[in-house]
Amino acid sequence: MVNRLSPDDAMYYFLDGAGTTTHLGTLSILDPAQGDGATLDYPRLVALVENRLQQMPRYRQTVTEVSLGLARPLWIDDPDFDVTFHVRLSAIPQPGSDTQLQELIARVMSRPLDRRRPMWELYLIEGLTGGRLAILTKTHRCLLGDGSHPEISEVITD
Repeated sequence: MVNRLSPDDAMYYFLDGAGTTTHLGTLSILDPAQGDGATLDYPRLVALVENRLQQMPRYRQTVTEVSLGLARPLWIDDPDFDVTFHVRLSAIPQPGSDTQLQELIARVMSRPLDRRRPMWELYLIEGLTGGRLAILTKTHRCLLGDGSHPEISEVITD
């Protein structure tokens, strides 16, 4: 079965260009002191995301353009999918201030996504004041469709 980008998704895909991106982001700040005592670390987050990707096959697919632009691009399974390329560990110098976090977010969000891979990234950010952690997601708008495909932060937080 051929799975083409919808007209709206193709529009968002082609709107990306020099100085213009159509990815979306979410930021969750976690306070381990407020939880059940379980700690979140990079290996646990990778395992969680890998497990939840079963509910979101689109996040394992890349966009392939059709020769000569004669049709809308296709969703194709990425045979070399590596979850550790998409789930990344980052840190700000302790004690990480909100300003330092905002600067990191600005740098991450200003970079375009790699079109040769599934177009999403997730960052576990350590070093915030009070032992807090942050999870930053960056998802290309074409992955979300008409709302029928959840953003990755929706699937990992339950």
